[in-house]
Amino acid sequence: MFVQTEFNKSNNNNDLNRATHHDPVAGGYEELFKDLDLISRFCMPICSRDNEVREVALDVISKTVEGWLDGVGSPKHYRLAERRRIQTASNGCACSDIVGNPVNDIPKEYLELVTLHLPIILRLSLSCPFVNVREKCQHILDVVQRRGIPVPYPLILGPSAYIDPDELPPLGTYNEKVSHSKTL
Repeated sequence: MFVQTEFNKSNNNNDLNRATHHDPVAGGYEELFKDLDLISRFCMPICSRDNEVREVALDVISKTVEGWLDGVGSPKHYRLAERRRIQTASNGCACSDIVGNPVNDIPKEYLELVTLHLPIILRLSLSCPFVNVREKCQHILDVVQRRGIPVPYPLILGPSAYIDPDELPPLGTYNEKVSHSKTL
């Protein structure tokens, strides 16, 4: 009934070569696809409905980020494009030349890994349906900020940039109506 095929376990049967070799424009996206794959693998265990699995995954993510901040971990598996390394090092945002700045003590490979994962950690800290994930991700952002690394922040309040939050119905209105109608 089902055809079993041999698959590459290292990438979960995901072919990262989305661009053809003839297309020079799509070839530039190969590094982006690799970064997206790295981030999705990093956060995939959080998608579990099992609370214990999420707790273990959150601990691993927290310890991994703290390890990167301490300069330990596995950056050899990280494949950031050389042009982006030069760009990040020269923009002065996260890597300033201030003497005594704790950011200067972190190797650039590890700093780039942390800054690559910060947007998804921010998103999870704001919009994940699981309270423990939101709290732990906020804790990770606090740890990163205490180390002197700029942390991203949401540019808008609420679920939409086009609709004013005051115009939106309060969250949970539908659930309250359903529970109220069941009691009647």
